[in-house]
Amino acid sequence: MSEKPSRQKGLTLVELLIAMIVGAMIAGAVVASMFQLFTVSDRNSDYAAAFTQVQNAGYWVSHDAVQAQEVWDEDDPGAPVVGFLILEWVDWGGDAHRIVYTLEDASGGLKELKRTTYSFDENGDPQLEETIVVAQYIQYIDNDPTITSSIWGEGVLTLKITAQVGDQTVKRTYKVEPRPLS
Repeated sequence: MSEKPSRQKGLTLVELLIAMIVGAMIAGAVVASMFQLFTVSDRNSDYAAAFTQVQNAGYWVSHDAVQAQEVWDEDDPGAPVVGFLILEWVDWGGDAHRIVYTLEDASGGLKELKRTTYSFDENGDPQLEETIVVAQYIQYIDNDPTITSSIWGEGVLTLKITAQVGDQTVKRTYKVEPRPLS
């Protein structure tokens, strides 16, 4: 009896090596794509958080500044109290209001923008009502008005706010004209 040579079934060493190289290239592409996805997602999340903080600060200050009849910025020696920004007004009902914005230390060398509300009693003395944190992650450097500052001049309040979350920084400038006094 003679044996017939059987056809070889399976892979040669070269074919196996090529399959492993192609598989490694596909796995590398998948890992790189996932890394890119997570990195971009983190950056977008940090940017969105910084943007939200800047918008919050702009909203609250603009809301109060429109009503203000008296404005003192951070460099005004005539301010009734110490603050980053002080706004006062008397509403239509005759009630006097004072809002004091302060920048207070937070983590990482950044600041929190706090809004303190005062009303006045019958003797004209200010009474603390509440303090809330308006924005976080605010960059502030003394004597550098390009980062975060409030400047009152020529009937316009210019507010520059810079927030930083992670490596992402967002900066906005708001210009607010208070209501006319007449």
